[in-house]
Amino acid sequence: MTGSLAGRAALVAAVCALAGCPFAYDDDDSAGSGTAPIIETSFPSAAVQSLEVGESIEFSARGQDPDSLDLDWQFLLDDGFEVGGDSSDGTFDVSWTLEFRPALAGASLDVEFVVNDGVQSTSRLWAVDFIP
Repeated sequence: MTGSLAGRAALVAAVCALAGCPFAYDDDDSAGSGTAPIIETSFPSAAVQSLEVGESIEFSARGQDPDSLDLDWQFLLDDGFEVGGDSSDGTFDVSWTLEFRPALAGASLDVEFVVNDGVQSTSRLWAVDFIP
């Protein structure tokens, strides 16, 4: 097969325009892409926590996404939304405080932190025992 480099490039561009391109061609860093956000540190470090009357626990997460600027994050209590926000610089350093709730005494619930770049997400999970 013969042809110039420019001709081949034009052919690839035409195929991409018609059929969808398998190559990365969008250089918009705000769009989510191939790498999921990375949680570099989180607190508390233990996966199981106990919460007694009058106590609270501060949950935190810090990290970044190497190829996305726009991130959304949230803390969930047993899949229910508690607090969330966004970041436009590709990093996050967030916290949320869970206080003892009398209605949950005796329950064991999950606290989940989720960070999403629009395409992929990463999460951290803690189990919390509400001690009566």
